[in-house]
Amino acid sequence: MDNQSSGVCSTCKQPIPDNANNDTTRENEILNEEHELLVELIKNKALKATLRAIQPLLDKLEEATQQQTQEQAQQTPQDRLMHLQSAALEKMKMQEAKIAEKMKNLQSKVSKRI
Repeated sequence: MDNQSSGVCSTCKQPIPDNANNDTTRENEILNEEHELLVELIKNKALKATLRAIQPLLDKLEEATQQQTQEQAQQTPQDRLMHLQSAALEKMKMQEAKIAEKMKNLQSKVSKRI
């Protein structure tokens, strides 16, 4: 049988009063609460510091979004269509370039095996 469970200290062999276990349990609860409070405080400070750090970027993003919205509002439907067509054409060119690169790599591999 364990000495701790029988109310005797395993180090000094002195009897442990029953209320000592309750005190230890309460101390552990207090320490856990303090630990949780510290963790929460650190999280809040880190979040605030992060938000302060990215605030200029968020402001620039908001400004750019507003500017783009204003530019789009001023565009005629024909201008929007031309813009979408040029974006689609650019995307197709990028995909063609990727395909050409893959074909080049494949041809290189095939020519090495022959």
